[in-house]
Amino acid sequence: MLAKLPGEVSELAVWATIHDAERKRQDFGKVKNAYIEVCDAMDDELCRYQLTAEFAGKTTIQVASFLKQPDGSWRFHAVGAGSNAGLGDVIQAYFG
Repeated sequence: MLAKLPGEVSELAVWATIHDAERKRQDFGKVKNAYIEVCDAMDDELCRYQLTAEFAGKTTIQVASFLKQPDGSWRFHAVGAGSNAGLGDVIQAYFG
């Protein structure tokens, strides 16, 4: 499926955010039993994060990235980096 992306795409980043978290005074630690997982086409788990426990106090997480290799293949990279940046900040960081 990644092969169908335009040739100039070199990374597909997977992010999770809490919409309007600041206004709602929410973070992942306040969402009971929250988790996120990324699975491949065969439904095999590539990564899983327990958001409530691992990212308490955070409102945004970069879950993973798929990175294009020089030969055109794609490599999965679990990231698991939490922050309090909003979705707009995340998008701005990519498109500067």
